[in-house]
Amino acid sequence: MAARGLAKINKMEGDKTDERRSHLESVVQPQKTLYERLGGAAAIDAAVEQFYDTVLADSRVNKFFEGTDMAKQRRMQKAFLTFAFGGPGNYSGKNMRKAHQKLVDEQGLNDAHYDVIVELLGTRLAVLGTTVGRSTLKGLGVCDEDVAEAAKIANSVRDDVLCREPGSKRKTLYERLGGAAAIDAAVEQFYDTVLADSRVNKFFEGTDMVKQRRMQ
Repeated sequence: MAARGLAKINKMEGDKTDERRSHLESVVQPQKTLYERLGGAAAIDAAVEQFYDTVLADSRVNKFFEGTDMAKQRRMQKAFLTFAFGGPGNYSGKNMRKAHQKLVDEQGLNDAHYDVIVELLGTRLAVLGTTVGRSTLKGLGVCDEDVAEAAKIANSVRDDVLCREPGSKRKTLYERLGGAAAIDAAVEQFYDTVLADSRVNKFFEGTDMVKQRRMQ
């Protein structure tokens, strides 16, 4: 009886030791970088290629790449993302502000455009499949957390790309549209169009349109 009790105690102690060893290994084991989790150089190459294919086909942002040496642009972006995602090597490209100042000053590069770029990057990362070269980062099997981390890293240089002081308050949509004058003009033209459209104007018969426009 005593022997069985002793064996049970030894087993319990052994289990605890195994648990402590497992916990210690999980703490000591270095966590993989985002670069490694995404799939290394091959995944970054595929993501950047497909990302720029998508960017150049998107009318919301492709104007910013007119006249750009895209072979060089893709090469520099691969180097930047490799560095930013914790991969090997250093990024030696242009200062972010210098590289984008002209786009901000002359073409009005702003938060709305940057949001599109982050959206397209996330989409490409989300689509990259387990076999590199399929479509671009949920087809390479990239989890939502890694896509979110990639977006967070991309957003960390937003202020530099938009050439403003760190932490500057982002303008509201109301401000970006042009304030009260722009809203007034939009609503007036919107209801002029609505009242002229036979598909929907019946819903406004008998409506006090002065009040309706004011409330809108």
